[in-house]
Amino acid sequence: RNVELRKIGFEEESNHFEGEIKGGHAGGDEIFTDYWSKMIHEDVPSLSDIETGLESAAVCIACDEAMLKNQIVDLSPYWKAIDAG
Repeated sequence: RNVELRKIGFEEESNHFEGEIKGGHAGGDEIFTDYWSKMIHEDVPSLSDIETGLESAAVCIACDEAMLKNQIVDLSPYWKAIDAG
């Protein structure tokens, strides 16, 4: 498989990565679910706190919004929503 990486909203060339990519998110899904299972069943501590998780989710949602609108998205409203929560 090939993976293409390009900054949204910038006139930059794409970076291409070739090679074997296994599983969802290039194998990342399996790593996360394995660790999550250890947290639940073996009482292994989380690698991040809830605030970091919310920030990560906000960035993911903003990325989807940027992709759908084909434009750069201001993250300020997301940060305000997290701070208000």
